[in-house]
Amino acid sequence: MPLPTTSHLLLLVLVLVSLFHSNTAFVVVRDGTTTTTTTTTTTTTVRPNKIVSSTSRDKKSSCSSFALFLSSSQSSSASSSSSSVTSSMTIDAATDILTAWDRAAANAQSGDDREKDKDKDEATRSQAQLDRNELQGAICTLNQAAREEREQSNALTGRVMLGICAASATQGIATLKSWVTALHLPRGLLHGMDVDGVPIQLDDAVYIKYNSGGVYTFADIRKSGLGFDALWKPGDAMLEPYTEGTYRGVYFQVELADAVFRQFQVPLDVFDDINTDAQT
Repeated sequence: MPLPTTSHLLLLVLVLVSLFHSNTAFVVVRDGTTTTTTTTTTTTTVRPNKIVSSTSRDKKSSCSSFALFLSSSQSSSASSSSSSVTSSMTIDAATDILTAWDRAAANAQSGDDREKDKDKDEATRSQAQLDRNELQGAICTLNQAAREEREQSNALTGRVMLGICAASATQGIATLKSWVTALHLPRGLLHGMDVDGVPIQLDDAVYIKYNSGGVYTFADIRKSGLGFDALWKPGDAMLEPYTEGTYRGVYFQVELADAVFRQFQVPLDVFDDINTDAQT
């Protein structure tokens, strides 16, 4: 039996590569329409317990997503813009300011009037004596540091995460719009506006989780029931009912290369003075 020639082996390799890369699809959402596109290359990066990117199943997306505050024509990279509010303070000074706000908010939540007035933004109510401009500057300082790290590390560090606890979906979405606009964060899709095709009640308390890094944990995927269609992309957000607490405010978290844990409770209305209508 004659041995296979080099040309035969090369042909076999080409066939196997072609079969491996065929029928790979991804879902593209533009201006409210969903289409399925076929490509020949897939890149998947896996970090411990997290998926950064992957391909979805070859079908129409079953994920009920809304272009929210974020239409594709208005999507912008954080690297191409600067914050609407500027600051020259250091990272340490910004961290100290935000820590003070966080402690004040935590003390307010332990007060006797928490249940009586639970829908009022506790951070705003308890911290009116502090300088709001200084707070904006501290947030923008950490946001700028995160943006610079994302540009240098290809998003391995520098994630910005928001956890918005609002009295209603309307208030939560308005808060999300104001923060994304003020900080020029990546814009994506809002998931979770319905349950099995039935729109949620917009006047009930909600929790909105925003992530600039496009990461969705396996636990979140299982909880959503959407499978790999639920993989987050940079700027995506998830809205869900908020029934486990009474806090009203924003959990602002920044992950920098120094590995210092920075998560702070701040008011919902920090950036309410930003004109979102002109940019959404």
